[in-house]
Amino acid sequence: MSKIRITLRPVEAADEWMLRALFAESMRAQLRASALTPGEIELLIEMRFRERAAQSSSGDGELQQSVVLIDGVAVGYLVLDRRPGETRIVDVALLAAFRGRGFGSSLLRSLQREAAGAGRLMGLRVARDSAAQWLCRRLGFREVAVDELNVEMAWEADACCHAEGSVRQRRGAAA
Repeated sequence: MSKIRITLRPVEAADEWMLRALFAESMRAQLRASALTPGEIELLIEMRFRERAAQSSSGDGELQQSVVLIDGVAVGYLVLDRRPGETRIVDVALLAAFRGRGFGSSLLRSLQREAAGAGRLMGLRVARDSAAQWLCRRLGFREVAVDELNVEMAWEADACCHAEGSVRQRRGAAA
């Protein structure tokens, strides 16, 4: 079996279909339990997608918007804000067919290696009690702030490496 290759490339105008599909998948899941009609949900999705697109192109900050490719096929979206000392994950999403298969973990681990090499910490905000929160915990992110809906998480290479070393030492002692 060949190794899967995950790469990034800058967002292009032709990617709008995929970005819209990703956004719609996410919004529909969030709004499923609401009292809105299907037509109202679709209208809200369209309005929020346009608002989000306008914000990401407004020139506020230095955001790097990328399409996530798996073996050359566009399957996701990543927005990073690389600041001095921190790589901030502003947004990350994979199409539903590519979730739960290890691709998100591989992408985050790659970003962790890059951040560690540059001496940066990583930060992001995820929904409380979501799959993203559990994934980030598993990858060594710690919770730094919590509100009713979201959890702010951070990762530092030194903290992660020390924790992994401690686990290895305990496993070695038990063997």
